[in-house]
Amino acid sequence: MMTSCRWLACIVVGIISLFAMTGMAHELRLVASVEGEQVVGRAYFEGAGGVAGASVLMIGADQQILGEVVTGAEGRFRFPIPKHHPLIIRVRTVDLHEAETTVRIEQMPIPPTRDSSLAEQAEIDRLREENTRLREELDRVQHEVRGRDVAGGVGLILGLFGLLALWRRVRP
Repeated sequence: MMTSCRWLACIVVGIISLFAMTGMAHELRLVASVEGEQVVGRAYFEGAGGVAGASVLMIGADQQILGEVVTGAEGRFRFPIPKHHPLIIRVRTVDLHEAETTVRIEQMPIPPTRDSSLAEQAEIDRLREENTRLREELDRVQHEVRGRDVAGGVGLILGLFGLLALWRRVRP
């Protein structure tokens, strides 16, 4: 009897693990920042590419919608910077996945002047692209499932089964 309970517990843990990993693959991510005089960003699914055709709302601190755009082929979008700050950027896909982030306008880098040479402008554009790439990489690393996360989940499940076994043993 005890052996069959252990096998059942292993099967349950395995099934839960499979569903948990599948769910993480479809989590919508959103990265947004200020570049020059625009708010730019990208919406993408964890473990997949950008989300094309998603609705992106720019919302002021007073919860008023300040603008709406649709993501492009790579999930990228851009807004002109409004007078409100901070801004809430919310993206929603057609199948109702949703993500949200806050962008602070005070963090705005100094835009290039009209006197900038072509070389300076090219370097500024390269640094902006690198900044966006690093933000996306940081977001991916922060939301990555690590071994300790899996071990913690399995430990929680085993602990619950242990409490159940203890309760069954001591109950009258």
